[in-house]
Amino acid sequence: MKKQINPSLKAHLIRGAFYLLLLLAVCAIPFALAQRHATNRSVAPATDPNAVFNPAVAPPSTAADQTQPAVSSGGRGLPPLEIPPYPKAPQVVLYDQYNNASVIATLSATFTDFPAFSADLADDFVVPAGQTWNVQSIAADGVYFPFSGPANSFNVFFYANNAGLPGTQIYSAMNQPFSVVGSTFTVNLPSMAVLTAGTYWVEIQANMTFNPNGVWGWRDRTVQSNQGAAWRNPGGGFGVCPTWTRKTTCIPFAGGPDQVFRLNGTIQGASPTPSPTASPIATHTPTPTPTAIHTATETPEPTETPKATETPEPTETPEATKTPGPTETPEPTETPKATETPEPTETPKP
Repeated sequence: MKKQINPSLKAHLIRGAFYLLLLLAVCAIPFALAQRHATNRSVAPATDPNAVFNPAVAPPSTAADQTQPAVSSGGRGLPPLEIPPYPKAPQVVLYDQYNNASVIATLSATFTDFPAFSADLADDFVVPAGQTWNVQSIAADGVYFPFSGPANSFNVFFYANNAGLPGTQIYSAMNQPFSVVGSTFTVNLPSMAVLTAGTYWVEIQANMTFNPNGVWGWRDRTVQSNQGAAWRNPGGGFGVCPTWTRKTTCIPFAGGPDQVFRLNGTIQGASPTPSPTASPIATHTPTPTPTAIHTATETPEPTETPKATETPEPTETPEATKTPGPTETPEPTETPKATETPEPTETPKP
């Protein structure tokens, strides 16, 4: 004989099973959504800057997470800083910030497929009083992320200073070829950027196609020189800083206030830097001076004109001046003997 289940107990069991299924559904739905959008964790509305600039979610942790340009490398792929060699003479290092490198790089690139996310990054420097710089190349430390590049080309801009931020653009070199040694990207300018004394800003910017080449970031510098670097996103893709603003204000999780770079070229005006290159020229000039000394010493030979001045020999005219010889006429001037006529004057006797 089967044991009958109490109807009330059966109702409780059915209700409990229903609640359990409901609980599992509530837990499974968010998990499924999370899995579905796993590749979109870095994507955020342009009007929500916190989603992009919050260090907890930006930049993504892996390349698979990146579906649009990120503003920072997040410290991935940056090797220890290698100092590039000095330029060949007559160029010298005009300005040097190749030190105090961070492990993070900040976006400085244009995109053919994501133009709204193109960004500018510039850092300032000072040309000393009394000097004029002829800038011929820029070396900047950087990295590709989340993919391995390469960039199509690079742009280089110089700006006048405007109250501590980049102002009027005074020089541009667009779509320039570049060389890469380690993590140093070097761009030789097609024409010199001539800068007189004052404060200026320089920008180096990669031209990229994000898919599949990724982003180029300019390595941050942990130490600030002059004003801190400035950043902008004119297209509004990141939702912040459409105009020049201090980088650390736009990107609070940046690796430092400045950028790692070096300017090379020549200097006009007084400076201790070019003096070593000028000194060899000065040391060579003494070599012709011995020849000048020899030529000067040999000239005395033709200046033996004193031989011609031996004319004093014919000037022995003093012998001719012995004319006093015939002037010995005083001997016949003994005429006083004839003046003895007083003897016949004795006529008074008669």
